[in-house]
Amino acid sequence: MELVVRSRCLVGSGAPMRSSAEWNALLPIFLLGGSIGCRRDAPITTSSVDAGDARVEAAAEPATDAVTDAVTDAVTDAVADEGADAPRPEPAALPMLKEDWEVAIGKWSFENGEATCECKATSSLLYWKHARPKDFDASVEVWFLTVESSMGILFRERGEDFYEDATFYQYEWYTRGTHHDKRLSLMIKNPYWVQIVKPKEPEAPLGRWIRLRVRAEGDHLRTWIDDDLVFDKVDQTFVRTGRIGLHVFQPRKIRLRDFRLTVLGE
Repeated sequence: MELVVRSRCLVGSGAPMRSSAEWNALLPIFLLGGSIGCRRDAPITTSSVDAGDARVEAAAEPATDAVTDAVTDAVTDAVADEGADAPRPEPAALPMLKEDWEVAIGKWSFENGEATCECKATSSLLYWKHARPKDFDASVEVWFLTVESSMGILFRERGEDFYEDATFYQYEWYTRGTHHDKRLSLMIKNPYWVQIVKPKEPEAPLGRWIRLRVRAEGDHLRTWIDDDLVFDKVDQTFVRTGRIGLHVFQPRKIRLRDFRLTVLGE
């Protein structure tokens, strides 16, 4: 995008502006130029101001200083605001490979980029080997084969024994089963299981991939299913580094693939 100010005229040239933010920011300047008229015979000298991917060329004559300053400020602010809201590139999906995961509980198999477990009537658990972050964005895709299934992402986990002294957060979808009825929840184990949100009770989708995602930044925890925000919670129980794990607690097989992890602040 290139904006050119010539004398008291503001015209566009080159590629069209790409965002509504830039148009909204510049609308008052267009109106200002229209109200004071346009002199095409004025001498033109130019100075340039870079603003992200925008370039502003403004006439240097004193009569247009106010317009020039307003254009520069408007474009700079618009581009900065748009950049602040722009999402960071998503990390590449990683296949589920045995060398990347510690099998902590249960019998797991890794094949064709997916992981599955025998999933007996107790916990089955994998730990990610390569990082123990405090602030991160992590997700995994899961395929529920029956309504009696579960899948949880646990994080900031510390402790020697999962059942005895481990403490952590867990974001879990328990579709329905013998232990309790269906629920989508965010909880802590410290050392007992405690809900930190009011669980939701959606019907679990079967026969397709869904994505569970967690983002933890300090005491701010957010979770999603696919692109839908489920929980947005501030909690200060475990603002610390710790392990990330994938936890199944149902006697039904599930399929896992496409793990993604971004360690924030790096």
